[in-house]
Amino acid sequence: MVRTQTYIKKIWMLFILLFCFGLAQAATRQMEYLDRGVVAVKVNNGVYLSWRYLGTDQPAIGFNVYRDGALLNNTPITKSTNYTDEGGSAASIYVIKSVINGIEQETSKSTSVWSKHYKSLQLRRPTGNGCTYTPNDISAGDVDGDGEYELIVKWDPSNAQDNSNSGYTGNVYLDCYKLDGTFLWQIDLGLNIRAGAHYTQFQIYDYDEDGKAEVACKTAPGTKDGKGDYVLLGSDNPTADYRNSGGYILSGPEYLTIFRGATGEEINTIPFNPLRGSVTKANWGDDYGNRVDRFLACTAYLDGVHPSLVMCRGYYTQSNLVAYDFKDNQLVQRWEHHSTTSNVGAYGEGYHNLSVADVDFDGFDEIIYGSACIDHDGKLYYRKGFGHGDAMHVSQMDPSNDDLEGWFIHEDKNSSYGFELRNLRTGDVIFGENTGTDVGRGLAADIDARYRGFECWSGANNNVYDSKGQVISTKKPSVNFRVYWDGDLQDELLDGSIIDKWNGNRTTNLVDLYNEDYGSSCNGTKKTPCLSADLLGDWREEIILYNGNDPSKINIYTTTIPTEHRLFTPMHDAIYRMGIAWQNTAYNQPPHLGFYIGDGVDNIIQPNIYVIKNGSLVIGEPTLTKEGAGSSKQTVGNDSPIEDFSYSWTNASSVKVNWEPQTPEGIQVMIDNDSKKVHFSGIAAVIGEYEFTVTTISDANEEASLSGVITVIDSKLLSELTYTGELTQTVFEGNAITDLVFTWGKGTSDVEISGLPTEMMAIKRDNSVTFSGTPTESFTATVSAVGNGDPINYEINITVIPASIKKVAYITDSTAINYGNDTKLLPALKADEKLYITQIEALQSNVDLSAYDLVVISEVPGSTSPIMAQLKGIDKPVLNLKVHIYKVSDGTWGWATTGFGDNYTETTLSVASNMLEHPMFKGINFSNGNEVQMFSSVSSKGLTYMNPENFTSQTGDIQTIASVKGETQTCIFEAPVGTIILGTTLSKPFIQIGLNSSSYANFTDDGIAVVKNACYYLLGINEEDTSNDVIKASQWAVNPNPIGEVINISTFINDDNTLDIRIYNACGKIVLSQKITVQEGDNEIKINRGCLAPGSYILELENNGMIRSKIILLK
Repeated sequence: MVRTQTYIKKIWMLFILLFCFGLAQAATRQMEYLDRGVVAVKVNNGVYLSWRYLGTDQPAIGFNVYRDGALLNNTPITKSTNYTDEGGSAASIYVIKSVINGIEQETSKSTSVWSKHYKSLQLRRPTGNGCTYTPNDISAGDVDGDGEYELIVKWDPSNAQDNSNSGYTGNVYLDCYKLDGTFLWQIDLGLNIRAGAHYTQFQIYDYDEDGKAEVACKTAPGTKDGKGDYVLLGSDNPTADYRNSGGYILSGPEYLTIFRGATGEEINTIPFNPLRGSVTKANWGDDYGNRVDRFLACTAYLDGVHPSLVMCRGYYTQSNLVAYDFKDNQLVQRWEHHSTTSNVGAYGEGYHNLSVADVDFDGFDEIIYGSACIDHDGKLYYRKGFGHGDAMHVSQMDPSNDDLEGWFIHEDKNSSYGFELRNLRTGDVIFGENTGTDVGRGLAADIDARYRGFECWSGANNNVYDSKGQVISTKKPSVNFRVYWDGDLQDELLDGSIIDKWNGNRTTNLVDLYNEDYGSSCNGTKKTPCLSADLLGDWREEIILYNGNDPSKINIYTTTIPTEHRLFTPMHDAIYRMGIAWQNTAYNQPPHLGFYIGDGVDNIIQPNIYVIKNGSLVIGEPTLTKEGAGSSKQTVGNDSPIEDFSYSWTNASSVKVNWEPQTPEGIQVMIDNDSKKVHFSGIAAVIGEYEFTVTTISDANEEASLSGVITVIDSKLLSELTYTGELTQTVFEGNAITDLVFTWGKGTSDVEISGLPTEMMAIKRDNSVTFSGTPTESFTATVSAVGNGDPINYEINITVIPASIKKVAYITDSTAINYGNDTKLLPALKADEKLYITQIEALQSNVDLSAYDLVVISEVPGSTSPIMAQLKGIDKPVLNLKVHIYKVSDGTWGWATTGFGDNYTETTLSVASNMLEHPMFKGINFSNGNEVQMFSSVSSKGLTYMNPENFTSQTGDIQTIASVKGETQTCIFEAPVGTIILGTTLSKPFIQIGLNSSSYANFTDDGIAVVKNACYYLLGINEEDTSNDVIKASQWAVNPNPIGEVINISTFINDDNTLDIRIYNACGKIVLSQKITVQEGDNEIKINRGCLAPGSYILELENNGMIRSKIILLK
């Protein structure tokens, strides 16, 4: 339940927090109040909905989705913040309700449906005198306090100038619009503010804690506010023209103005500082106005709690920064920093942009000013001496440590580095290169899930580096913006209107937004979006581009790709939110989170923030969440450690722990207010029962409270039975199990064993028993503790795969980027009753494959994966789907230097006329007499090929079976036993089917059948005639397998009838039985597994006396 206190109470609470815990430790930052930001978009399969998970939300919060007043979901949605309503229409109206402890809380605003995944806003385009206007940089802030962002649009004239060029420019305008397109106001900066990327850096943020954002920027005589009134100081002339003959403004008053965000009216204006001073070469490096009017701006939490405005001037030579607080409607200078001496301080170190972050973890923000860093108090934190640059990026790029890193690109050819990754706390360079060139562009983003941390690249070369400086690719992608767009936790790449996805060594195009209402970037060759930020919906970002066909419009693009990940809005992360504030500064750069999400988001801690709504503090109720493996109710011996456990809390300053009747001797309770956790550990020494209660400490009306008990008994009365090894094992017939050892002590004097087959051994020695042997059939055995303590029982489940089932090693890589595409082929092979598929990770080496009858090499893993060398010439039949394994490289087979590759467009292969009867094509429906469509479409690459005649040397009759349609590229060939390729003799049959894994999700039924038939052929399996079966073997499947809570059975039935479903455990006992009515045709059956334990089972279907069975694995 959300509560609201008065502003006075808010200030008093913050004072207490800061006094008790120290300013740096508290660092409870003021952030924006935001609503759920619900967005609904019409998609092909219904309506896609997305909404915000807030930084102030409790971790246990869930959500209900309502369409036209009707609840759609059965249970609250807790794992994501998106939902696809297959019954939704363009006329539907949606609301989202939050749920805590089963009780609905606040209700979102009603949301109507967008017809497309973008919303077009009609703007009021200014009319220029000798120029035209297009929307340029845009920033976002909540100017009216309703929890929804408004947009501040900067209009640039067509004659805007770079500082290095002379010429008059049109006026610069700032407009404000609501997200529905409602126009609020326009500020005319007047003729004494020149137009260009380096002049107007505007900030929009709530600086005075009233819950409504203000707008701040440099102004001058001639500026008119949103009410149409001139902005003036003293007796200054509002119509004075201070432009010189070159169009530069090097004289006359300069102002800093803060405007009311809701109306655009002036609140306070002061003389602009940093000052212009004397425009001479001695002061600025030139005397015509190039370097003196290079401005930057940002917002920073310099006191760790409240936002301050920082205005900056100069970076080629002088570097000057002045910080302001906004109090009682007045801009009050906090500090000023001036580096005016060459090679000292920040002189010459600044960039065309900046960043803000707490790099030294003292609770206060620093300003990363290119090759220098300015501390929160305005003093120099460090100077690197690497000089000016055009692009920089700040985030937690190397998650192996807690520090923040920065990726810096340097312009000075004499700099020590052309690019470098820097530890921002220490200033130490992690890696870099002295290029001796002007490196103009660079980008850092987490684009490759195979490598932990960010990847970095630049215009210096074509290399892509991981966070340790290792080259992972020599085919760099675009060097512009990053964006969260699809459903995974990696960054996508935005270049102009094009969103690309890195696929490991190049990119795949996801969408070109220009094709969707002429989405066009701004800032010329920089091709940046007007804005990229999380404005709506879940944690993925929106992109704003202007309409290139009608520049009076902008388009707000949002993703409609579902995601299973839930993360609080990046706008409640201080580093990201500051990045949105400074994104419009000079050469725009993308925002980055202040923490790493590539390892998963489940353990990301909610930010330590408070929000303001209508001038009042808004905080969620205190919460407590149990964490850790240990139970809150434990029974332990008086010489044994408890199993550690913790509680985490939110919306409270601390917790207290009360014990009854007393604190147990030997138990430690550690309260960590920084991480908001209390940890229990230790060895209880004194017998007794100890109850405890953990209670939050806050100013809430009701505190959160959880209880538990630790019972300490005489160790001699405590059962103790542990094991090493796996209780559940699957072995091939004729193979031994992995030894399983049980050990007992304390109150356990022995064990009883039941259900163990006679061929298995259980050898007891002192207080242990070792199970070993080679089982002939599946079984379940029980091991029970005997003695004084409580009963302890363990169940051993062994599944034996009969020799009659062919065993296939499927080589893949679950960490590879295309692994997620293998949603059709691998499940289909696993569902085949004639095959037992074991997924073998390619990142292993020296894997024992002796028990397998066939090796299938998926296209998913890399060609140089450790296992690949082992597979060269292996004494097993091989079905190879990866043609790049033949290339010459460390770890590959080295059979060819040419003749192999990828086809980027084709999905269909043409079968040679003499191969149409090959068993591989049994049951295939050819089109055009000899064509088989393997994929329904191409995602990035389709079929792949290797022409046998291009092997460096080979002897043997290699048969070309099928080629890429319309090409002479061999997709399928068969190499018989005895074939020798570059000295490697094939002792078993070998078939290649070239298929790129980027399109695996697009497999057709025929494509899967070709691969499965190839497996049968290599294994010598002859399919029995099942044409008269009521249940056809090829027409029933269990997906997925292994299975979670629900067993999903797909089956084709020839007539209306009943179907008996039985599940047997490893001992052959029926553990689940159901009879259901089925209809002729396809049937989808769902069975809840109930209380069935994890392990291997036999699933049996019977219809009209025909029985089919499969091995299934329950997770």
